[in-house]
Amino acid sequence: MNPDKFRDSPSGSLVPTVYDQWAFVPNPLPPPLNMNRIMSEVDRASRAMGELKGKSDRISNPYHLINPLQQREALSSSSIEGTYTTPSQLLLFDAGHEKATRQTAETREVHNYVRALEYGLKRMDEIPISSRFIGELHAILLEGVARHRGASIIPGEFKKNQNFIGSVSRGIAHARFIPAPPDLTPQLMGDLEKFIHSQEARRLPPVVFNALVHYHFEAIHPFPDGNGRLGRLLVPLLLRAHDVMPAPLLYISPFIERHKDEYNDLMLEVSRRGAWEEWVCFFARAIERSARDAMEKIDKIAALREDFIQQVRQARASALLGELVDLVFERLVISVPEASGRLEVTYPAAKKNVEKLVRLGILKPINLGGRPKRFVCHRLFHIIFETEFSNG
Repeated sequence: MNPDKFRDSPSGSLVPTVYDQWAFVPNPLPPPLNMNRIMSEVDRASRAMGELKGKSDRISNPYHLINPLQQREALSSSSIEGTYTTPSQLLLFDAGHEKATRQTAETREVHNYVRALEYGLKRMDEIPISSRFIGELHAILLEGVARHRGASIIPGEFKKNQNFIGSVSRGIAHARFIPAPPDLTPQLMGDLEKFIHSQEARRLPPVVFNALVHYHFEAIHPFPDGNGRLGRLLVPLLLRAHDVMPAPLLYISPFIERHKDEYNDLMLEVSRRGAWEEWVCFFARAIERSARDAMEKIDKIAALREDFIQQVRQARASALLGELVDLVFERLVISVPEASGRLEVTYPAAKKNVEKLVRLGILKPINLGGRPKRFVCHRLFHIIFETEFSNG
């Protein structure tokens, strides 16, 4: 890292670190901001979030939508960090058919993101967002990952060696950015935790608050691996914690994936020259467009569900079939044993109703071989992932 590009930064300071290099330590939040420069973008993002919250409030059960949107978020956030799998492989892995996926290690890592997100949404009702909370999420995120992706690291523990952003083969001397040293990390994370729960933070527009926290977390880079994914995972959790989006339907990683270079460059410019306003405006656009994308998908999903329910009614089926439709929207890929267990009915009753959905064209069998046989809601899959289902 070239220290000359950071030496006069208003956003932080340089401290010596290993191999005669310099690391960047961010200043405490909040920074001075020119609110006039950012309020137009922030207001648009805030309105979009309000519209999304209103739409979610009118949905009888928004949690039927959450799992598919979380799967999409996990795929995009992991892709940004160079971990790739397909939507089909992720859903098959989630359904317990690991052997059907061609990239099991990568798929497991993406699935960990979904698990960490689900865990965080439940855990935040028990403890506040804190270093402990974030460490627990990190432990899930890195559980069982390949060695080159951090399995030699102790998941959930802060870094013990200096990390850096750049080519591993070229080494730290050629790093793009060197974050705070390990010995300063606990204090920096403690300060970030205090800011998150401060009255000063509560007075900020939620979009601005999240932009500041996201940058600060990434500038600290507290863990040896997984910091980018964990930072993006915190966004919906912080929105929920501040009661901005109680139903976690807003995820920014698909937008970030399309604008990855700008995302990374703007955070770097905050560290180099204090370009806070440019970063906050970018983050606000990410929030706005992600909210509008979520609303569009919610409308399409709601219309598809209504179409399915009408088909079920016309078939004069029992109420159980309607419950199975809701399970399909939650899971996308199901099996008869899963339907039996989740709906608390006998195996023959579940099998009969799954077969009815196949005849109605709502489900399609997946030809993987083995047992149990699985079925996919291909039309819903296409709405969520904008591609066709593949057998892996």
